[in-house]
Amino acid sequence: MDSQALLLFHVGVSVVAIGSGIAVVYGLLTADRMAAITHLFLATTAATSLTGYLFHRDHLLPSQVVGAIALVTLAATALALYGFRLRAAWRAVYVIGATLSLYFNVFVLVAQAFLKIPSLHALAPTGSEPPFAVAQAVVLLVFVAIGFTALRRFRPVAAWVACVLLGGFAGLAGSGSAYAAGETQAVPGDCNRHCLLAILTTYTEALVDNDTSRLAVAPQLRVTSNGAVTTLGKGQVWGAVKRIPYRHAFVDPVSGAAVFYGTLTNTPTKDGEKWWFYVVRLKIVARQVSEIEEISYDGTLGGTPASSLDLPHTLYDTYLPPAERSTRAQLFAIADKYFDAVTGALNYHDVPWHPECQRIELGVFTVNSKLGPGSCGGEFKDPKVRWTVRNRRFYIADEERGVVLAIGNFLTPPELPNNNGSVVFEVFKIQDGLIRHIEAFFRGNGQLHSGWGEGPGS
Repeated sequence: MDSQALLLFHVGVSVVAIGSGIAVVYGLLTADRMAAITHLFLATTAATSLTGYLFHRDHLLPSQVVGAIALVTLAATALALYGFRLRAAWRAVYVIGATLSLYFNVFVLVAQAFLKIPSLHALAPTGSEPPFAVAQAVVLLVFVAIGFTALRRFRPVAAWVACVLLGGFAGLAGSGSAYAAGETQAVPGDCNRHCLLAILTTYTEALVDNDTSRLAVAPQLRVTSNGAVTTLGKGQVWGAVKRIPYRHAFVDPVSGAAVFYGTLTNTPTKDGEKWWFYVVRLKIVARQVSEIEEISYDGTLGGTPASSLDLPHTLYDTYLPPAERSTRAQLFAIADKYFDAVTGALNYHDVPWHPECQRIELGVFTVNSKLGPGSCGGEFKDPKVRWTVRNRRFYIADEERGVVLAIGNFLTPPELPNNNGSVVFEVFKIQDGLIRHIEAFFRGNGQLHSGWGEGPGS
């Protein structure tokens, strides 16, 4: 089964598991066994957890830990139903197990909603914001109430048994929530701007020296180079780089993300001169690098080589007066609107453009120029200026500077086969709630997969 078919199957059984689970829990509340639907619920819930392990991953994900907890819970539920036929205290075990199994499914549903639905994603782009925590807290409280009521109605049990089992339910649900939330939440802010910038310096020095010994990395470090999984120090440019003339760093202590835009060269060298556009994203956890996503490109856009870049635009380091700033959620939402305009899902007039807006791709002005005469918004009047932006990932939001950085997979629309698709790093300067500047780094000759995220282009 290919990855797309597996994804469709996984989503399908998840939906059936939630729907049948709601019916089963309703039966618990009304003292109705609903035998046939219960069989379907247990089977599809098991399939949901098991198929989650079939997706290719190079390291253990929090969702897989939750899947293991869910399978153990499901096993106890099935044992209570089929093995002990709900005798004595096993009836309570079944009630708690069935309720908890549905809770895990709903928890993941809410987490996915915050990842996939733009309006919700804007409220909690990293999963660490209050809206996400409040939503999951409400879900937990609802299921605790359901579990308590079901224990009393699905043939009453002794009060002390109900309290013990309900306490166990809340504890297990809370621990599962903590593991699952780890997949969408930002890492704790244990590494401030100074710390993140220092780690980026160590990384760039390692790149020039071709020596990673001073870089602190997590035991389960994951590395990709141009979308392909590799190991530290084995990417396309490692071993060839002698200088990094153009340097631009972006960091976010809330998410633990550090991104570096640069140009690399092998000069001075006895070999032929070579230049690359280069961008790398690091994820820092407990002051160790746990993720590295690097993209390098040795071509040009519009004939402008990487050697033409020297100093980054100081606009991105300029502090904004408080009245001109946007919140973290607003910054991510504005960037998401831009992606919607590129996709054609939003009229470009509905994107908040600044009158000074410029867009630069690989060092080239692609708007208000000979290469692209339209403005930042006006370029979308050309029906050919369109890509389907999927697998949108939001990593950096700097409220004081008005900077937001996101990554999207710009997929080629079927009706525009000549539009080269690629994985694009986009950094925006947002001032007064308006997009003032955009700078993009990517592989100009195309990149189909990022190696990160979920869905098309991952």
